[in-house]
Amino acid sequence: MAETLNLKNLKKHTISKSLRSKSCLIFGSPKVGKSTWAAGAEKVLFFNFENVTEFLPLETEPIPIQKWTEFKAYLKQLRDPEIQKMFSVLVIDTVTIAAQLCEKYICLQNNVEHVKDIPWGAGYSMPATEFFNVFHEISMMGYGIIFLAHTKTQYSEYVDEKGEKIQQVTADVDKRIFSILNGMCDIIGYAEKQYDPINKTMNRVLYVDADAPDKVTGGRCAQYFPKMIPLN
Repeated sequence: MAETLNLKNLKKHTISKSLRSKSCLIFGSPKVGKSTWAAGAEKVLFFNFENVTEFLPLETEPIPIQKWTEFKAYLKQLRDPEIQKMFSVLVIDTVTIAAQLCEKYICLQNNVEHVKDIPWGAGYSMPATEFFNVFHEISMMGYGIIFLAHTKTQYSEYVDEKGEKIQQVTADVDKRIFSILNGMCDIIGYAEKQYDPINKTMNRVLYVDADAPDKVTGGRCAQYFPKMIPLN
């Protein structure tokens, strides 16, 4: 239980530039540089749900995860104050696979093959609840979290000048999981490659535009960034 603060002694709130205690979701096509960007975070620890970190310049070896129970087993260590001094940011690569393992865990707990087989329709919300509880606890410990995901396209609520719905790119995660990430993450960014015809170079950029109708991006921190920034 957290220590109760004396309200008379509260200090002025300041916004830190550190990624500690902040969460973000970065999605983009494979090989665009998401994992490489995340590897540059200070005191970073990778939880490797997808085997893509062999060539990343990491100070500590990534943690391979094949089962949700394996990931939950690290929660006890993450609560250790000494571990919290060692690591500031946790990377979940990819959050899509993490969510799938979470759902499989729920199925095993209830002795069913699919969540739809859990009585009374309760199974549809149980994976999302489990996912939220785990990452909410991690966030409350003070760790920053970088969730990485691939992309998918969907039709948005916006329409073009012809009255047709605009297709938008978003993170390739279940809608219930995305709803949790959307509420939890301070920033949601879309990474892509852009060709510069003048310099004849391929540049990697990150969109954080909160008002882009063709990208599901933005967040609480979007006001502090340009709509598009270099992915570095």
